[in-house]
Amino acid sequence: MKHQGCLREKIAPPWRLAGVSQNETVLLGLSGGADSRALLHLLSEQARRDGFAVVTAHVNHGIRGDEACRDEAFCRDLAASYGWEFLSLQVDVPALARENGRSLELEAREARYAFFRQIMAERNIRILVTAHHADDNLETVLFRICRGTGLHGLVGISAAREFSNGTLVRPLLPFSKREILRFCREEGLEFVTDSTNGCADCSRNQIRLEVIPPLENRFPSVQNNVYRMTRGLADDRDFLDREATAFFEAHFRKGGISAACLQKAHPAIRRRVIGKMFPKTAEFVHLEAVEALLEKNVSGTSVSLPGDLCACLQSGFLLALPDLRRSADYQEFPLVEGDVILCDGRLEISVREKGASVQNENGYESRCTLKRELLEKQLCFRRRRDGDVMLRHGVNRQIRRLYREAGVPTAVRDALPLLCAGDTVLWTPFVGWADGALTEEGDANDLLICVRLLSSVGQ
Repeated sequence: MKHQGCLREKIAPPWRLAGVSQNETVLLGLSGGADSRALLHLLSEQARRDGFAVVTAHVNHGIRGDEACRDEAFCRDLAASYGWEFLSLQVDVPALARENGRSLELEAREARYAFFRQIMAERNIRILVTAHHADDNLETVLFRICRGTGLHGLVGISAAREFSNGTLVRPLLPFSKREILRFCREEGLEFVTDSTNGCADCSRNQIRLEVIPPLENRFPSVQNNVYRMTRGLADDRDFLDREATAFFEAHFRKGGISAACLQKAHPAIRRRVIGKMFPKTAEFVHLEAVEALLEKNVSGTSVSLPGDLCACLQSGFLLALPDLRRSADYQEFPLVEGDVILCDGRLEISVREKGASVQNENGYESRCTLKRELLEKQLCFRRRRDGDVMLRHGVNRQIRRLYREAGVPTAVRDALPLLCAGDTVLWTPFVGWADGALTEEGDANDLLICVRLLSSVGQ
């Protein structure tokens, strides 16, 4: 009795996975191996039934010499036998890997997906189809477990995700490699074999060749079982992500969230909210560092994070602030009315009439009021210099000490603009005015100076 009906009956058409109309052209990544060979055959049957076209794309990575050229020729002839258009790219992956300092595996993947993006953009194709299957999903889950992962890693490979100007779908994901090979045998489908798949020279190949076979011997349906597990976990992840998004949208204000609210939240929600505040904190160690900051609850403390961000606890709020230590790109400029953007767009100085001030919910800011006639005094903004002092309560205090006492994070101190008259510091953001420098407020023509640390979070 043939097994081929299982794949035919259960495989979802790409347009359904992508959530688009059934006449959408699809782009198939075709390697010539058993997986993409079976998928091409099944897609061609669906295309005749549903009325969509298939464009095939193959990348010769320049790694396997004559064997790679054999695969490219095989795929060209294969596409022609079904009457589909064939597009190919030859690229020297070993040279690119050396140039970019990346592994062959990663460089090959980047080359493939860059080619797919280019085709989709040029042809206005909205569906990319790849032949990932349940064994790939199992490899991915095991790989992520070994490296350390949370729920986002345990969900494995997604059946559909956004890609380029459309959607990447994986119709074979519910099926094991064994099922796909059986289908190819029963249908008489020829395919090529990549000789590098038999070399345990990278982590994924080691998992495929040395870890999965014993598991499969003990648990014959391990691939399918793990696939079902990952689909259930994906539902759990989606629910928790929605809850975290709702919490974030309800509580995120002016670059931060109430520390008390975060501490009361369930850990699963709290960690996801922290992840939204600091999008590049992919490692669990970074989430733990921010949670430790919340637990200590000491105003003015901070921790540096990936993506040139820092988490700072200030006056009961956890703030997402830019780390400006490597992007302070100015020295001195005059005080004039208007807006100035500094530090790669992450520091804004606004000098406007009080009534014309603009609110910004995505920044942490310090404000002061200045009488308009002081614009004639040739005041300027400049960065802090070593030894800078400001007269406070009758004593010349070092500004670096004032910053520390005010809890200004180290990551932003040297980039903050000081308002000066010559060498004399009149006003320091987040600290205040020097003795005798603050004039009484007048009318609506007074100027409002606002120094704002901008956060891309929440925008």
